[in-house]
Amino acid sequence: MDIGKIKRALAHGAPVIVFVLLVGSSALASIGSYCAAESRIEGDLRQALADTIAAKGSYYAAADTLRTFRRVQAVAGGSVALRVADAAFRRNIANERLREDAYLQVSLPVGASGSGCLAAGGGGRLATDAVVLRSADGVPTVVLRGCAGCSRASVLSMSDQRLSLLLFVSALLWAAGCAARRRMDGGSQPLAPAFGGLTLSADGTMFLDTAGEPLRLTPMQHRLLVMFFAAEGHRLSHGEICDELWPKKPDAYATLYTLVKRLRAVVEQHSSLRIESDRGQAYRLTDR
Repeated sequence: MDIGKIKRALAHGAPVIVFVLLVGSSALASIGSYCAAESRIEGDLRQALADTIAAKGSYYAAADTLRTFRRVQAVAGGSVALRVADAAFRRNIANERLREDAYLQVSLPVGASGSGCLAAGGGGRLATDAVVLRSADGVPTVVLRGCAGCSRASVLSMSDQRLSLLLFVSALLWAAGCAARRRMDGGSQPLAPAFGGLTLSADGTMFLDTAGEPLRLTPMQHRLLVMFFAAEGHRLSHGEICDELWPKKPDAYATLYTLVKRLRAVVEQHSSLRIESDRGQAYRLTDR
């Protein structure tokens, strides 16, 4: 496992990861706020329905009302659910924005006239569970539901999206900041030295081949190759190398020979460069 590759990949991918996390958090916050608003609306409808039944439930369970419902079903030839714009029900709704679209769905219970009633929800997007009103002897007489014909957009407008918006704006600002920083880095960073298929990184810590892979060099091999790149004509005398690498060693020519031999093998394997001996007094880095 190449730890260097992993670190570079993380460094390049970190801005994208942060952006994705911010956008994902914004989406989750938005969905959570939407669901909370929907739950509040349904709770408001349930409470309004309970208050309405307590105040005028006897009206909907009255014999005259039931006869009217049965006649309507007989004319319709099947199950009928009536949409009633009940003023009392609307007044009982705490959320003023729901009142205009709120209504009661009224239907006969299954078996009351040989037919069923409309499924939960009726014509509205949100609805309470069915509440069955019973006569004094316990017989089901009528089914009531509180409904609101509000759209998803209406529910969204009633939800608190401030956190979601803040996270989304943060994601946009993060993306803009990363893009600006990349442009600044690209404009100010000096061009890395390159020669014969090898490139010295801008910070001088590694050499990269044409595939962008780092060369595996010992610290001494790295220092010598940096010296070759920096030297005029890429030529270094034996004395220059020994004085730089082994300043306290009186006779380092044998060590130098071994170092150059091993560096030559790595350089020639990964580039078009070669290290040649120049008249036995110096070494020159040349491009084949």
